[in-house]
Amino acid sequence: MIKILEKDHLFLIFFLLFGAIGLVGNPIFTGVMGYLILIIGMIDVFRNNNKNGEAHLYMALIGIFELYLRMSKSVAPHEISKYSIIIFSTFGLFFSRKRRLPNALSFLFILLFLPSLVSVDTTADFWFETVMTTVLGPIGLGVLLAYFYQYQLNSIDIQNLCRVLILPISSILVYIQTNTISFDELAEVNFTASNSSLSGNFGPNQVSIMMGIGSGILLYSIFFGIKIFKYRILDYTVLGLCIFRGLLTFSRGGVTVPFIAFALIILLSFIRVRNLQSFKKGIYLVFGAVLFYLVFLLANSLTGSALEKRYSGETGLTEKTGERDVLSGRDQILFIDLQIFADNFLIGVGPGMAKPLRYYYGFSNSVSAHIELSRIFAEHGLLGVFAIIIYIVIIYSKRKRWRTYPNETFFLLFLWWIGFLNSNHNSFRLGITVFFLGIIVARINQNPKYFTTLSKKYFQKDWEEWMNLNQNTKDAAPNKAESDPSKRLETSSTFPR
Repeated sequence: MIKILEKDHLFLIFFLLFGAIGLVGNPIFTGVMGYLILIIGMIDVFRNNNKNGEAHLYMALIGIFELYLRMSKSVAPHEISKYSIIIFSTFGLFFSRKRRLPNALSFLFILLFLPSLVSVDTTADFWFETVMTTVLGPIGLGVLLAYFYQYQLNSIDIQNLCRVLILPISSILVYIQTNTISFDELAEVNFTASNSSLSGNFGPNQVSIMMGIGSGILLYSIFFGIKIFKYRILDYTVLGLCIFRGLLTFSRGGVTVPFIAFALIILLSFIRVRNLQSFKKGIYLVFGAVLFYLVFLLANSLTGSALEKRYSGETGLTEKTGERDVLSGRDQILFIDLQIFADNFLIGVGPGMAKPLRYYYGFSNSVSAHIELSRIFAEHGLLGVFAIIIYIVIIYSKRKRWRTYPNETFFLLFLWWIGFLNSNHNSFRLGITVFFLGIIVARINQNPKYFTTLSKKYFQKDWEEWMNLNQNTKDAAPNKAESDPSKRLETSSTFPR
């Protein structure tokens, strides 16, 4: 995995290879591919003892590739990304003990979601599938908190993560393009709701989220100088395609979320860094805004202005009633979940059991959760509230370290914002959302002890200092503060930021 991600030509070859996989779409073939990636990932983690963070790289890869598996109706498990999060995090914990500090709160976080299982109605149809779909997200987040807590990441780790997130995007782009209506038919589109016929005949909300993630990662990499493709023209091309296909899903949340997250990070960057170089990068922000606007105009013209109506909140009844629905009923689901929480205060109604209840509490049909926070309130009760408080406490304990290595820290915050905002309109349906919410507790540290081969090449001077320091500590025993290389290197100003 690391060789593929750290060599430009190999990365481009595999990006095109994943695109070719998107042409197939056979359920058996794609299912085999899903299992194959999982197996290869486990072998890679064992073989390298997770030295280069193979565990979380494969989590991210499967987290994005999961959507393609769902779109192609593969024989792989529907929640394969959440299973992979639990599997890889568990093995990663075993192999990376020296790269992190233990965190007992994360295990308490998991335990708080288990008592509500006694409220599950086991006589309901497909109750087991419903429970697993719902409870795997919080459990996976708890395991991720244990895996990532104080896990040391450096600049090259961030670049590798960006690249692994982009790899399967090519499969999704190609599959959508080959399994949707042609461009000359777009003018006939007059829908004012999410449109599966423009999303590869799959859920437009999930497709737009993946397209948003792809465009967000590329936009961030351009602004902060993270190298994904060797030539920037490829970054801009894939960025434009992700925005275009995301807009055509007519699902607003997934496309707008990364741009909101990016705007928040840019604001934070200007406030925290406040140097001329940071302001000069503002040209990329302007370019990104212009690119988004131009792609929006193109998509809107192809759809006969239906896209503009959608983003203005128009529905099929707007012409008759004049009413607009910007939130698509999610606000009503939120209030209903709070009512269910009030009626089942202690342990909730059980994971997945709020879906049929929402109809009886006033929604138009039996609807799944869209806001993860309100779902936790309704289905896990007060114990779920305690779990959320623990999550906040764990994140808050990291706040002091966010001042160091701002570019890399901003990236973790950027992913967290994407995960948090997506969880408020798509819940935890996608494992990649859980992954983004868990990685926030990682620790940015340019410690050469954890450099990959490419990192050592980029930071040769620091690697040599690290080796000399280790050699000196064998011959002499300085005081504890001086003999801890990680502390000395953490605050060193020689590392690029």
